[in-house]
Amino acid sequence: MGIIIAVDIWRKHRSVWPLFVGAASKPIEVQRTPTRSSDGTPFERMCAAIQAIWPKDEDVQTIAVASPGPLDPQSGVVFSAPNIAGWDNFPLRSELHKKSGSRS
Repeated sequence: MGIIIAVDIWRKHRSVWPLFVGAASKPIEVQRTPTRSSDGTPFERMCAAIQAIWPKDEDVQTIAVASPGPLDPQSGVVFSAPNIAGWDNFPLRSELHKKSGSRS
């Protein structure tokens, strides 16, 4: 059974948690990181949070991101995220795919 890693970006922080696919819908782990910080870019912090909970012995089926602002769900480009600096015309899907090493 594969794992879904879901990222929910909130105004002050983002939450990252893997969920089992199928009947189980409770998060098995939650990782939070600030949306705004002087520690790297928002994308780097999001990726670090994903890596922190990436299961070692399970396949990750997909990574889903709920991002604020207008975006193109087909291309994965965030046109403008009002609370995330640098996310204007940000190619989230392709950057996340590169960063995950095509594991998802």
